[in-house]
Amino acid sequence: MNLLTVGDALQLFGPSSVEMLAGETGLNNVITGVTLIETPDVVNWVKAGEVLLTTGYIFKENPEELAVLIRSLHEKNAAALGIKLKRYIMELPAAVPATANELSFPLFSIKEGSLSDIMARLYDKISQSGGHVAPGEDVEVKLKNDLVKRLLFGDFQAEKERIRQTADYLQIDKANEKAVFLVANTGKEITPGNSRQDPKKIFADVTGSDLVISNSSNELIGIIQAGKRLPAAKEAALQLAAALKKTLEKIFPQTGFALGISRFYQQLDDLHTCMLEARKALDIGSTVWPEKKIFHYSDIGFYRIIANQTQHDELETFYKDFLEPLVLHDGQYGAELVPTLEMFLELNGNNSLTAQKLFVHYNTVKYRLAQIEEILNVDLSSAEDRFNLQAALKIRKLLGT
Repeated sequence: MNLLTVGDALQLFGPSSVEMLAGETGLNNVITGVTLIETPDVVNWVKAGEVLLTTGYIFKENPEELAVLIRSLHEKNAAALGIKLKRYIMELPAAVPATANELSFPLFSIKEGSLSDIMARLYDKISQSGGHVAPGEDVEVKLKNDLVKRLLFGDFQAEKERIRQTADYLQIDKANEKAVFLVANTGKEITPGNSRQDPKKIFADVTGSDLVISNSSNELIGIIQAGKRLPAAKEAALQLAAALKKTLEKIFPQTGFALGISRFYQQLDDLHTCMLEARKALDIGSTVWPEKKIFHYSDIGFYRIIANQTQHDELETFYKDFLEPLVLHDGQYGAELVPTLEMFLELNGNNSLTAQKLFVHYNTVKYRLAQIEEILNVDLSSAEDRFNLQAALKIRKLLGT
């Protein structure tokens, strides 16, 4: 059995790709796995013999924390740490290489190539070595998690080559149209008891896509791809979302779920837009229509405009100018003028239908409409006034007033 050491691994890439920074006396450390550093608490899951790779992004505000990380990795018997300099961290504080030298912990910089490429080549070499290796599936999962996060939250233009290389390595079809599902847990926090209860696995089984991450304890974010089984159409996405929600609620009956869905886009660099759309669909939909649980971006209509273009204080001012006096009147006198106005506008200004829907006399509706015009100083026969009132009613829902 030929075990792979840190020194052997670095020779795979050559001096143009990697550079030893400190801890040379630890080059005989044996490598058993490789992982990406995505969160500061990565040390909680580090295994002995792992090489850790990072862009330095999570340490850019306090790069001296890398010295603390190295000490923690040494205590966990990790093999080495590789960092991509000149991107988020231009130069390491002196304490970082000093700590690596003190502990004989190999520290190297990645000068050329993406982390995913380094990771893939290391994994292939580890597999060939016959040593105790982290399963390939674990490495691939980490690569996919990293890719999804960069597609949804990263700067695509700044890292497009790296993203495309990872997508090619994972054999992701860049020609298929894609959309984002954002799944929020609206009830009791999930604590899976076994692999069958892993929400990410459930997402993959139902949607056919394993490009899914847990953004927090209450959210899943997944990329779905159109294909033979799934047309790039809103109706198909809604049906799939309904099946996913039903499955999750069957397995986790103690909680509930709500979903935001983006439109379909083809390019990888459009997935950041997909993420924003899914987020807006979920946030706006849950506020305006709390009784519904599945929200498609194309269905939130006018709310897209006011949520995207307008500041919160402007929305509040508009609401106060055009509708608040009526809301205050209803609260003070127990009247039903706001519901009457909503129904009247929904029915295109038809008094008779408004009376039927509200189960009141026709003259009651006429009286209420006259009160509305007086309180708000509007003319309900004016298209402009009616538009402003409809907008104010929608803003009220958005504000949760």
